[in-house]
Amino acid sequence: MRGRSRLFRLVEPFVFVSSKGRLTAPAGFVTDGYSIPSAAWSWCNPFEEGMESSILHDLNYSAACPYGFTRKEADDLLLEGMAACGVPWLKRQTIYRAVRLFGWRYYKPLN
Repeated sequence: MRGRSRLFRLVEPFVFVSSKGRLTAPAGFVTDGYSIPSAAWSWCNPFEEGMESSILHDLNYSAACPYGFTRKEADDLLLEGMAACGVPWLKRQTIYRAVRLFGWRYYKPLN
């Protein structure tokens, strides 16, 4: 991360085995971790606990995603990933509900 950028570029593929199968974010994919306003970072740092789950969520929300998941499926995979990463129940439920409420602005399905 350079300067004050919140973006990370994967230097190698990131693989997660989920209920939907083996999912891979390719090397070179750019993510911002959890897309959480900086005012809430004291409660949930976007680059720490469970950030791995946000990598595939960002991929699943992008037009470049090869999987074609619906927004609900992408959000459910985020919840599954947070649980697999050990994010506490209350925190993952709060993040999941916020994504369900506001994520529509950022979801870019394949056309």
